[in-house]
Amino acid sequence: MDLFTRESLRQLIESRFETNVSIYMPTHRGGREVREDGVRVRNLADRAEEDLKALGVKPAVARGLVGPIRELQTDSEFWRYQSDGLAMFSAPGFFKTYRLPVQFRELCLVNNRFHVKPLLPILQNDGRFYLLAASQNRVRFFEGSHYSVMELHSASLPRSLAEALDIDEYQQSMQHHSHSYPTAGMKGRQEGMFHGHGGSDMDIRKKDELQQYFHRVDAALKTFFGGERAPLVFAGVDYLFPLFRKTCSYKHLVDEPVAGNHDELPAEQLHQKAWKLIEPLFRRQADAALEEYGNRQAAGAASDDLEEVLFAARDGAVDTLFIDEKDDVWGTVDEAHRTVQRLEQSQPGSEDLLDDAAAHTMLNSGTVHSLPRERLPNGKPIAASFRYPLKGGESRRKTR
Repeated sequence: MDLFTRESLRQLIESRFETNVSIYMPTHRGGREVREDGVRVRNLADRAEEDLKALGVKPAVARGLVGPIRELQTDSEFWRYQSDGLAMFSAPGFFKTYRLPVQFRELCLVNNRFHVKPLLPILQNDGRFYLLAASQNRVRFFEGSHYSVMELHSASLPRSLAEALDIDEYQQSMQHHSHSYPTAGMKGRQEGMFHGHGGSDMDIRKKDELQQYFHRVDAALKTFFGGERAPLVFAGVDYLFPLFRKTCSYKHLVDEPVAGNHDELPAEQLHQKAWKLIEPLFRRQADAALEEYGNRQAAGAASDDLEEVLFAARDGAVDTLFIDEKDDVWGTVDEAHRTVQRLEQSQPGSEDLLDDAAAHTMLNSGTVHSLPRERLPNGKPIAASFRYPLKGGESRRKTR
């Protein structure tokens, strides 16, 4: 999987060229379907080339823009490592691809800005999370979405306690055995217990070593997270979670862990266990944001008017944005005159107005929730809570 950050989003949004090509498609992680994915990339490149020509781009220039996309079909090394979705962006002197755990629907757009809305679930606090599966013997770190998780690799993240503390033959220094609890409600539960020279079940030396271990894990995660706000789920045996929580500096650690030893558990099963904890959390966050929307609307600091929300997002006034998770609203924006022209369907040179509002909201440190239409205020495709009341609807403009 490729790393996609807020800085990646900013780079895409601020990369304004006369012609930008944005392509999204679902992909497969293995099997015969991977070869078929390569054929689909070529077909999408052909479609983009035709759209470029329809905009008046010279044939040679159009071929040059889609050339890097078309060449992916025969790049066997590229197809060895896939996730659930592939995003491709091409412009003069610019080409980026992202393999991500999001099941994109197939989409090909050509206009003067990159289309980024399908990428927002990777960044928004509404379906994206991190998962740390840790034991003394193994550390795995994942980025997840509603659909799946994909393991992330970092040279600074220790792979085990022995590596973190640079201990040779660590297992020989401590005696480890399992202890079964016979008391009521604990039947069948096993938990690792450790005996050092002090003779206690979990002596001071052992706790100190584990805390040093988790301090080093936390230091590696800190360099990765930066300004992230997505929740982090811990997966590990019961006695490790309190120790990790004590050392973890990330403010968005989920209170409940995925309990158990998961050293050999496949990523797909880890995802299922973690999502059971994460899904209710995301729903509560969205419900709270919707309730706050109602409060702010009464105070004149919220709106479900597309044009008002669109320009408020561009002005940095949107605190929380709600958009239809499946809908597209096509049109063109005249920034100079602060007007919007809506279209019935996508055309070369048009853009998804929901995409525009969402991208600018996130760039200005706002929160975006992609929700089913029935959960959106008044059943409209967009709504927003503002950071302050807009004086006299100052962002509202008439749509042509």
